[in-house]
Amino acid sequence: MKDKRSRVVCFGEILWDVFPSGRTAGGAPMNVALNLKKLGIDVKLISRIGIEALGEELYACLKSNGADISLIQQDKHHPTGTAEVKLDDFKNAKYDIAFPAAWDFIEYNSEIDRAIENANVVFGSLACRHESSHKTLIKIMEKAALKIFDVNLRSPFYNRDLIERLLHAADIVKLNDEELKNIGDWTDENDPDAACKKIMSSFRVEQLILTSGEHGAKVFYKDKIYACRGFKAEAVDTVGSGDAFLAAFLAEQMKGKDIAECLEFACAAGSYAVTQKGANPPYEEKHIRDFLAKQNSFTTDN
Repeated sequence: MKDKRSRVVCFGEILWDVFPSGRTAGGAPMNVALNLKKLGIDVKLISRIGIEALGEELYACLKSNGADISLIQQDKHHPTGTAEVKLDDFKNAKYDIAFPAAWDFIEYNSEIDRAIENANVVFGSLACRHESSHKTLIKIMEKAALKIFDVNLRSPFYNRDLIERLLHAADIVKLNDEELKNIGDWTDENDPDAACKKIMSSFRVEQLILTSGEHGAKVFYKDKIYACRGFKAEAVDTVGSGDAFLAAFLAEQMKGKDIAECLEFACAAGSYAVTQKGANPPYEEKHIRDFLAKQNSFTTDN
């Protein structure tokens, strides 16, 4: 892997996840940023909110969680983002994401320019649904040290051309089983491992992470596949579990841990997250360490 810098910048949507029981702060970039903060990583969040009650409340929520809010922009013309969340019988989430929203109009400025110098940048496909934020992301990626693409497909806000351009730009790619099925159809590979390897070779991705919910995850790096079979956990909801996984993996990698340790800790973090309500439950690193100490599930395949 390339040199791993000590700072992460998360770019994209911040919004309110609206459940039947109420709303919680969410959005994948925000979730990853808050989880990284809990794990001791220096992280900044680039996004945009509306100038109204929802925006003020979201701003206060970020501040109370210790997030660096210096790069959160305010928008006079567009509302703070919202997403209606519906949980199925297995507690899996489906989203109805309002469009447009303030985070569709993130502007590149001198503060962002300084923040991204030699930083690791985490981004997803959803933030590219409008050309304004998409253009800003392109400028950011030109200066980033390491580019981490959290695929995060949200219909109808993506197409093949967009995803392939983002894959070409990425150093690390994280996707789940469902996303692999969509992208895998473009590779003409039926086997998941073969599809992952084809994506890596076609787009020159250095490292690919495939998550499979309660069934664990794999990391593809060079000529090896690292696999963790996952942990059983009583699910409250799955909102934010993938973001907790990604943050934990990156945090461990930035601390110099090997891929086996990064993957196991990340699976533990994702499993712990599903036992909590909402995308950003309060926890400390110790909670995940304690959870992991009771487990032994790591394997490596050549």
